[in-house]
Amino acid sequence: MDDEIVNWDEYLVVASKSDIGMRRNNNQDNLCISLAGTWDQWAKYGHLLVVCDGMGGHAAGELASQLAADHLSHLHKRSTEDPFDERLKKNIERANAEIHRRGIANPEFRNMGTTCTGFLLTTQGLWAGHVGDSRLYRLRGKRLEQLTFDHSYTWEMKAAGINDASAEVFKNRIMRSLGPNPDVNVDIEGPFALEPGDTFLLCSDGLTGPVEDREIAQILAALPPAEVCESLVNLANLRGGPDNITVIVAKYVQPFPNITSDGLGAGAAGGSLGLLASWLTCGALVILAVVLGLLTDWMNAVVPGVAALVAFIVAVWFTARHSSVGTAKQPSPRGKAPYTHSSGVASIEVTDKLRDVAIELLELAKREVWVMDWPTIDADVNQLQVWDGKKQFSQAIAGYCRLINYILQRGRAR
Repeated sequence: MDDEIVNWDEYLVVASKSDIGMRRNNNQDNLCISLAGTWDQWAKYGHLLVVCDGMGGHAAGELASQLAADHLSHLHKRSTEDPFDERLKKNIERANAEIHRRGIANPEFRNMGTTCTGFLLTTQGLWAGHVGDSRLYRLRGKRLEQLTFDHSYTWEMKAAGINDASAEVFKNRIMRSLGPNPDVNVDIEGPFALEPGDTFLLCSDGLTGPVEDREIAQILAALPPAEVCESLVNLANLRGGPDNITVIVAKYVQPFPNITSDGLGAGAAGGSLGLLASWLTCGALVILAVVLGLLTDWMNAVVPGVAALVAFIVAVWFTARHSSVGTAKQPSPRGKAPYTHSSGVASIEVTDKLRDVAIELLELAKREVWVMDWPTIDADVNQLQVWDGKKQFSQAIAGYCRLINYILQRGRAR
């Protein structure tokens, strides 16, 4: 089983989208999705997902984010000597060193930089590594939590307890990034235990600027990953799209079959069976030896007696091994997440906002005589009105998002 190619969609559904936005000439964002091919590879390396938002001149920011994404993708399958958290930290530091080296080697790329936010999904849970203001969120049930700290002027001042009137002016200033300096301080958060239904969102600030956390939460809760990506990018663009927008959504569907409920691997589960079998065998041989000794000559009990002794030694060994595995030291928690939280419970406020966007787009499509399936749209609008009237806001949010996505798709196809 360890070497078989795995269809991860049964356990982890991943979708992504990166968009130039409405005001940029090029896309300085980059992403990396590197899923293990087999169970054995997953146990060794984990799954890596990363979002990087480049900063610098026309080409410099794009190069910096691409170097970060490529370096992390390459390094995470090569380094196994360190624990997962240290491995992620060191690989981000190595990416920083390479970006810095390229920056000082070419005047056109001097001081180029990039944010970098990513996570490793491992047998220990989820480890996050982070520099900059790109974010990692987790939706669990109806609660959205931000698992990373923004390395921005506003957040740093607030964390320091400083009420700075200039914070609003410098709110988009990044205080920490990969590339400008030879060394970088990497935040590591985790490990975060996984529960079926957990949905993780990695995104650049091109999303979190125009779209509020509660909107993100309710859209995440209402739609599958691919539709979430399309809906969030569309919503950011409809609100001006001032920056590049990149999102990765990963939904943990069900537990991996080789992970037991207590967090031990399949080997530990197999060890439990071996432990039980060894003690049962030992007991059966002891009974056999005693019965033969009582009912026949004691010499007949020598062979099963010796076998019982051997089985006893094996059972003791299995017990010691199982105890060692079961009490293995778990990694110490790192970081202080979550840093913010928002409700993913569908609300009338978010529903109203999406309805207004959909109505405006429909009016535009009618004025411009876009070619669309109007009877189907009319039926969808009627259904949306029913959900609105019954206050079934989750269905309404999903429906309005799908209607907006469809209208925009038809508009682009003109």
